[in-house]
Amino acid sequence: MASGRKRSAPRRPSGERVTKRPKLRPASAFQYRALIPARHEIRLLEVLPARPDSRVTARLFHVSLDDTPQFDALIYGAELLTRFPVNRNLRRALDGLRFPDRPRVLWIDAICINQADYAEREQQVKLMRRIYSAAQRVCAWVDHGVVPTLRVFDDLQRLGESVEIQDIYDPEYWYPVADIFRNPYWHRLWIQQELILAQHIDVYCRRHRFNGQKLLLFQQKAHDGTFQPSRVDDPRRKLRTYMKGTYDKEGRRAETKSKENLRLNIEARDRIRQLCLTKEHVPKKVWEDLLSLYRSTNAPVYADVFYGGISQAKRAISWAQQRSQDSSGPDLPPEQQRGSLLALFAQSRSLMMTDPRDRVYGVLGLVTDTDPDAVRVDYAMPLPRVFSQVFQLYIRRYQSLSFLCKSNDLAGECLPDHEFPSWMPVRQGTVSATIGASRASGGFKADNARIDPETCILSAEGVMVDAISFVGDREPFGIQPVTYWLEKLEHYCRRVWPASGAGPLYEREDVTELLFPLMTPGRHRRTWRAEKLTPEQRLDTVRSLIRACSRADRRGFSVSDAVYGGYTPVDLLTLDQRMRCRQLHATLLDATFLGTKGGRLATVRIDDATEVGDQVWIILGCNMPIILRPVEGTHGDRYSVVGPVIIQGLMDGEGVRGLSMTDEGQISRECLRRIELQ
Repeated sequence: MASGRKRSAPRRPSGERVTKRPKLRPASAFQYRALIPARHEIRLLEVLPARPDSRVTARLFHVSLDDTPQFDALIYGAELLTRFPVNRNLRRALDGLRFPDRPRVLWIDAICINQADYAEREQQVKLMRRIYSAAQRVCAWVDHGVVPTLRVFDDLQRLGESVEIQDIYDPEYWYPVADIFRNPYWHRLWIQQELILAQHIDVYCRRHRFNGQKLLLFQQKAHDGTFQPSRVDDPRRKLRTYMKGTYDKEGRRAETKSKENLRLNIEARDRIRQLCLTKEHVPKKVWEDLLSLYRSTNAPVYADVFYGGISQAKRAISWAQQRSQDSSGPDLPPEQQRGSLLALFAQSRSLMMTDPRDRVYGVLGLVTDTDPDAVRVDYAMPLPRVFSQVFQLYIRRYQSLSFLCKSNDLAGECLPDHEFPSWMPVRQGTVSATIGASRASGGFKADNARIDPETCILSAEGVMVDAISFVGDREPFGIQPVTYWLEKLEHYCRRVWPASGAGPLYEREDVTELLFPLMTPGRHRRTWRAEKLTPEQRLDTVRSLIRACSRADRRGFSVSDAVYGGYTPVDLLTLDQRMRCRQLHATLLDATFLGTKGGRLATVRIDDATEVGDQVWIILGCNMPIILRPVEGTHGDRYSVVGPVIIQGLMDGEGVRGLSMTDEGQISRECLRRIELQ
């Protein structure tokens, strides 16, 4: 965007005039006047009226957000850059949004922020919530062509009133609307934040404007029930599949990759089943390669969105903000906080962004449990130090180390150019439901935990309670024959309890408990639409699978078969038993069994690199037992974090019971060791 000598409107001394020419120019070539942070100043762009496809003429001027200025905000899909980014997409947006008969005042981050001034960028990032909340209207510009005369767009305007998605049996009828959401635009981190903050949204598909509220309602209704059982012929299932999977995190088309993943996944699953049935000796490397192929091709290739969609995120953030201002109600556990800095940081891991630091800076406008001013915005700061702020603020706010309970997802975002501490789950998913159901540290908080801002070493207090004696094979039991993995499980039980009498030992109550999801009763009802299984129901589920194996016509009957069907006779399992098998299947696909020197059976995530000799610790402020590995040459006070463990007898605080207590009911410090996690 260059400045010309001839002006289509009088020069205004208080403003900075900008005109559009075909060639781009560095931001440094344009003289921005400095903003005044104390007045919460921003720049606005006044786009002068003109006919379509003519030269865009505009001026920049300063306003204070404290004076309630009138403006609209444009979100056109560019990240904060270091050059004046008047690209073709922005040129189209300015041309399509300007009025023919009067000026239009817009806020556009790429123009209204001096991208060459890092201090200004960092200051303006913290104003994002106020800017997008103050805008009269947010214009979401999607570079996507539509045919607005199609009847489906008329039905879109009546959605939620006289029309519902499932009213029309053929989901392809809705594809012209769904196509709008297949654009990578919706998976950009900054756009997610800006749309969630917006009060009123107009969506522009090039020159065609749509009611943003109706479009976001369509997104919400298409995704409703994603994690709930639904009819196979429900049109929303096919519509959801169509809306997802078009682009991966880098914005590349991923449909071909999805089909290839499905083919490889089926091949790996069939090969694993065949090897289990033949019972031949299988080299460890073969198992590892097959397992790696199966798990990597089983992962989705599409990016996530905050809370499943813009409308859901708006409600979640609004609810959390209201709750944070209401001091009369009880505090929610950290893992249940909506809009927490840690939760938003975790959810942003697969969204599209130019700079990974925006996983922190790009969500500050949504945060409900942290003062954004407490976060140092510095794009020159090393990435591990930027991320460590999230966890240090979490410790300060909650006196909790529950983030140690979430293992790094090896299939998630990878940042090979940066070295992160082992305790920092930079690729973590959302907080696991298991964390809320465990009370390993007995309610004691991490009051003395801290993170060194320079080295990023986490200091904590804890007690070692056990050590790993063996690690079972990392195999996907959910797709393996039931008889095969039950034999393996019986073998593991015999190694832990060699003096036990006749079995089967896998029918023990404490063993079947490991086979099903560990959740609080309330979370279990919300997730599975059923009450938690009793010990008797768990045992009945396992025995019903054994009976089904003897009657099924499919050789190598698996839990996966029980869940998805496809076998005869069809009445091998009751509907209730099949629903219980869904829970068993979810656990077995992601669990590796291990034993401890203290005679305990446990499970870890199948990807966790647990080794014999690793130690089991209870750390104050951490809900789950954690496996640590001593760092050589550090005299036993420095460890690396391997991951959380579900282990019998330690999930309810038994690990800290019996320790010496002070008169105030606190653990005597002599019973604890102060350790460093690197």
